[in-house]
Amino acid sequence: MSELALASVARRGVVIQTATTSRVSARHALAADVLLGAEAYRELRDEWRRLAGLQGTAVVFQMPEVLAAWERRIVPDGGARSLATVVVRHEDRIVLIWPLLVTRRGPFRVASGAGSPISQYDEVLLDPDYDGETALGEALAALSRTVRPDLVFLERVRADSALRGALPNATPLSWAEGAPYTDLSEGMDGVRATRKPRVLRQQKKRMRTFSQTGKVEFAVAASPEEAKDWLTEALALKRDWLCQTGRVSRAFMKPSTSECLVELAQALCNADASPRMVVGRLSLDGRTAAIEAGFCHRGSYHLYIGAFQPEFAKLGPGNVLTEKMLEWCIANGVKRYDMLAPRSRNKREWQSNEVAIVDFALPLTFSGRLYADLVKKRLEPVVRDLFYALPPRARSFIARTALRI
Repeated sequence: MSELALASVARRGVVIQTATTSRVSARHALAADVLLGAEAYRELRDEWRRLAGLQGTAVVFQMPEVLAAWERRIVPDGGARSLATVVVRHEDRIVLIWPLLVTRRGPFRVASGAGSPISQYDEVLLDPDYDGETALGEALAALSRTVRPDLVFLERVRADSALRGALPNATPLSWAEGAPYTDLSEGMDGVRATRKPRVLRQQKKRMRTFSQTGKVEFAVAASPEEAKDWLTEALALKRDWLCQTGRVSRAFMKPSTSECLVELAQALCNADASPRMVVGRLSLDGRTAAIEAGFCHRGSYHLYIGAFQPEFAKLGPGNVLTEKMLEWCIANGVKRYDMLAPRSRNKREWQSNEVAIVDFALPLTFSGRLYADLVKKRLEPVVRDLFYALPPRARSFIARTALRI
């Protein structure tokens, strides 16, 4: 039977709690450890970056810089939340890193992505030379023996991700959504070649009308302070839009989300940062018309937030800014403009294709099966449908209450 050992390892005056297990897969010689606390993000930084460089897709939301900024705002929470980073090794080589957050929800313990809800994709960093299903199996077994979650909940798992490849037999929790993207490998000519003539004409009209209305300026934040100011303005516009349209976003329900994003804008607003946070602003006669912010990482740009001034809505400032940002991305060597899920009409105008994304619930106990069946599969979809069936004014009131406005 596996032996569970808990140890505290002091390094440079900082204590990291490590939950380790002596169980090793004899056939594959894999050993799994579970590191407790945020110190793992610093201790494993070099190995983390090595594995990130081996991934077939970008893993911006699992990078330690992003996770550390979020961790400072959500943990500790009276013991209700704890960080758990699973590390799988083959001899002395780390072959898997999986950052998780374990949360107590009533009588249930649920493990989810460490960046949730600000992260947009759940992912695992996996050495492609190793079998993902076997490595993830070792990781789940280590979790069961150490932090003992009832359920592992995985959100927005991309069809092209290492995590999806490690779950070949898992059943998705619900139907697939799509994450639209624009292929920039052939430049703007390539982008325009994939668009319908009607959409091209409409966009040309927007660009012409916008430029004739006043002095148009586009810029990407050149300093941390500029990035902070623009992003703060975008977040305020986004929250107002959510309230007016009666929408609730988990990522924007708490001030901690805005605080985290502003910190990342300040820390990662430079050309050498990886990931790099980019904040773009479109202005008309010196006044903000639209702002967007996203993360550049390994040749991809991930659009995180876009917002516009309602008074300029008829001019289509969001689409004007999108074209400017695509041109900036191409000039800076970005090959993919990832608009993230969900699908929308505006995204459809620009997308070259999309990547399917799905959620998974992996029960590890009988309680976990109950939580997956009763809460995730039944209760949450019903509550969501009931909310959006309400009149717009009622939804707006609830959204303002949830967003504390």
